[in-house]
Amino acid sequence: MTAQAPDILLYRGKKLALCDQILYPYLRRLRKSRRPDFVAPSTACWRGYIATWEVRDDILHLVELDGWLRLPDDVVQATIATALPWVKGSLPATWFSGWIRCPEGRLLDYVHAGYSSLYERDRSFFFEEGKLAGEYLTLNPPAPISYRISPDGTRTCVSDFGPLQYELEDPLAGEDVSNAHLFWGRPPEGDEDTEYMLGGYTTLSS
Repeated sequence: MTAQAPDILLYRGKKLALCDQILYPYLRRLRKSRRPDFVAPSTACWRGYIATWEVRDDILHLVELDGWLRLPDDVVQATIATALPWVKGSLPATWFSGWIRCPEGRLLDYVHAGYSSLYERDRSFFFEEGKLAGEYLTLNPPAPISYRISPDGTRTCVSDFGPLQYELEDPLAGEDVSNAHLFWGRPPEGDEDTEYMLGGYTTLSS
């Protein structure tokens, strides 16, 4: 399954990627005659729409819908008005209780499926019947760093322990390995002077 385009969450003046399908259980509850028939524009959006959500006074609201809708004799652009014509303005997500995940920062590991790719941070929200009940932030550590140790005790950063290993730039060059917890990944390409001091942890091999 192709990695899917996320929904959008507007929160504290920021636009976050929302990697959950909050609208799906609402649509499933509708009678078949009222349920919108969305058309997938590509394999990156099988659900056929991008929903925009906003937290207003601690309540989660559906505020915008963008996609394609199949009618008996045509395909039209999907909006809240065309897909859910009984909704006036925004739609409070009172049916939803559970967690949602909003990844932040740089992509660390792309996964060609669903919302499984790993980013530097995950901002998670917990809702009870649409009301915000908790917010958490997780810092995802970088990949393990491996070293080949020479007979004289010097170290060389390598890709792995196997026969096809290759040398890598040492992200801790000049630093004692006990200081690895101070560093967060490698600087973005083209910004080599940036240091990330967010307290991520890594595994060191010797």
